[in-house]
Amino acid sequence: MRQIDSTGWTFGPYCIERDERVLRFDGRPVPLAPKVVETLVPFFETPGRVIAKPELMERIWPDGFVEEANLTQNVYVLRKLFERHQSGIVIENVPKRGYRLVSTAAGAPLAATCAPASKARPRRALPALAAVAVAAAVIATIVAFSVRGGQRTAAAYQLPARALQAYLLGQYDLRRGTPADLRAAAAEFGALVREAPDSALGYAGLAEAKTSETFFAGSETERLRLGADAVALAHRALAVDAGAAEAYTAAGAVETSIEHDDAAAAGDFREALRRDPHDLDALLWYGGELMNEGDPMRARALFRRALADDPAVPGAVASLAWSDFLLRDFGEAAALSQQLLRSRHLEQIAHLTLASADVQRRDYDEALREVGVLERTPETRTQAIAMRSQIDALRGSRASALRTLRRLDAATNADAIGPWDVLALAAAYARLGRRDEAYAWLDRVRATERPQLARDPRFDPLRDDPRFRSWLSG
Repeated sequence: MRQIDSTGWTFGPYCIERDERVLRFDGRPVPLAPKVVETLVPFFETPGRVIAKPELMERIWPDGFVEEANLTQNVYVLRKLFERHQSGIVIENVPKRGYRLVSTAAGAPLAATCAPASKARPRRALPALAAVAVAAAVIATIVAFSVRGGQRTAAAYQLPARALQAYLLGQYDLRRGTPADLRAAAAEFGALVREAPDSALGYAGLAEAKTSETFFAGSETERLRLGADAVALAHRALAVDAGAAEAYTAAGAVETSIEHDDAAAAGDFREALRRDPHDLDALLWYGGELMNEGDPMRARALFRRALADDPAVPGAVASLAWSDFLLRDFGEAAALSQQLLRSRHLEQIAHLTLASADVQRRDYDEALREVGVLERTPETRTQAIAMRSQIDALRGSRASALRTLRRLDAATNADAIGPWDVLALAAAYARLGRRDEAYAWLDRVRATERPQLARDPRFDPLRDDPRFRSWLSG
């Protein structure tokens, strides 16, 4: 191990940038919570020393009390990461003393083989027909799944070779989550169904891909078609194998997102996790369901479990960032969002979360920079303009803010915008003290989705209003 400059170190295949709280593996950013990265720093500052748990906790959380379970969770995440990468690095538990960072090579110094971040290799795209790149993606995904255990791995490895490749590539694309990736995932899972029609994995994967595609549908007709396909496929997955965790996850996905039966969805997600506690999709979907129920604390625990099993899933990082925002840990929400931006994953969501956190931290100049980026994208322009009006109001330009917001309101087709746009408009009116206009938009939110707003900082101006409490209860 050696210090690479004033801001970080290199050890084994990793580099850590202390000031930015970023860990890189083989030159690529690893999406870890900043507090997890900070857990490593004391080991680098005094190499080879056993560090007591109280000292680590004081270093990582100097501004407040946290339970020892937080430190234990951070260490668990790092251990799983080092194991998954087969790095030869271990966080050793020294009984009654604390932790020590060692190499498995009989205590030998950690090798300094990782290049500084400024020389990191660019990430290559995955060409559709490039055999070498496809093989690399399959191998990487196999490694990711091989440490998870549970029924998912067992079911997948009972597939024939071509079906297994389709499954792994489908999962790879599904986790990336862009519209193009979701279409690619659907194609791979469709190939899996043709290769292995008696396996529930293809039908479940298709159901999840099409469910996620509904969020990006360009018309109501397309959304309804995708939704109907997803429901039929989820039912088919359960009919083929009622013992597969993936089938219950798919059923829960369509119940929460398409059929809006949140109670049934929660039951199916719990069943999926009973059958496979490491079902990554179930952890993420169920975490989202708990967010809808207004329980971001339990949701955050599930998102952390998902990251512990696979630290390289952008959706888990984005979900954890938003749960941190709802729990008012704005610094952590911002740092996680910045990690997503550095890794160029889910950039729109990252910009939105970062801007929201900056507003709450009263860092208005930084928030406006994020808003400027969002205004250039049609999908986020409404939210960006509404957020700009909030910032103007907070800075004292209330009349100008109200004019901007009313122009935006007049130009907006309420039946053609998404729920995030609705909430952004409502939050802006609430900040301006225009409660009637705020409730006019809030009334468009489904009753089953309202509990999550009980802790949303954007609606603090309505907390003292009995009307808001009545609205929350539907």
